[in-house]
Amino acid sequence: MKLHKHLKIPLYQRFIHYARLGYNALDSRSQSEIRKFILSKKCADGSFFGRDTRPDPYYTLFGSWLSEALGIPPISNIPGSMNQQLRKRSKIDELASFFLSVTKQEKDQSKQSWLKLIRLTFWGNQETSLFYRFFLFILICDAMVKSRFLYLPLRVVLSFYSPSAGAPCSIHAATLLAKHEVSLKTERQKELLFLFYKKDQGFKAFEHLSDPDLLSTAAALFALKTAKADLRIVAPACLNLIQNNYASGAFLAGNGDQVQDLEYTFYGLLALGTLTEDDHE
Repeated sequence: MKLHKHLKIPLYQRFIHYARLGYNALDSRSQSEIRKFILSKKCADGSFFGRDTRPDPYYTLFGSWLSEALGIPPISNIPGSMNQQLRKRSKIDELASFFLSVTKQEKDQSKQSWLKLIRLTFWGNQETSLFYRFFLFILICDAMVKSRFLYLPLRVVLSFYSPSAGAPCSIHAATLLAKHEVSLKTERQKELLFLFYKKDQGFKAFEHLSDPDLLSTAAALFALKTAKADLRIVAPACLNLIQNNYASGAFLAGNGDQVQDLEYTFYGLLALGTLTEDDHE
């Protein structure tokens, strides 16, 4: 996809596309287990449970992406009762709810909507990490902006930007993806991202860590795949990591966390999908 094209495919839709490829690459038994797990997390009102028994906007976001990837009927509008709960919960929950509204075209692209997005991301008491807030901020902006011409200012900024020393794998992956999207040279950024790869294991969150994890591996593979990097050297180890973290219908984090959830199940399918042949590329 070139910069001069007026329209673009939103990043979250590309996430869903690769998750669908990952799901389709599985055997029928695993597909059935994953579908059953996703449906077990779906609430009566169409939202999704988090890691406990409460509806959770953040996990509803991943549940909606998984549902679209698997062809499960879409969720209904988030009910007012959940929106009331959001004001008593985290900024990341509010951002997730805002994203769901944007992608359902319930939010217009008015000045007020942009101001609210900026406020949710950067203002007030921020109990959630900047990475997660900025991750959703970028996805929402990308979904709201329909023309690639509006990427031109970003191209100027990214020409001078490089992640700081000690930045995690996910930030390097996001930088590579952003530079590719605005048609900047990416060879150096690819090299930096590959530094997070541990031979025969997968991608680590930080260079100094000893073990890889599924989030970092999925983020790195998606960015590298999008930027047309050669994944043949890392593919066998990453496939092994994905396989080792599959557990009865869900994917685990890969860092010792044994809790099954929708977020890492999505990362597992996304990572697997990037290593699957795509006839539409």
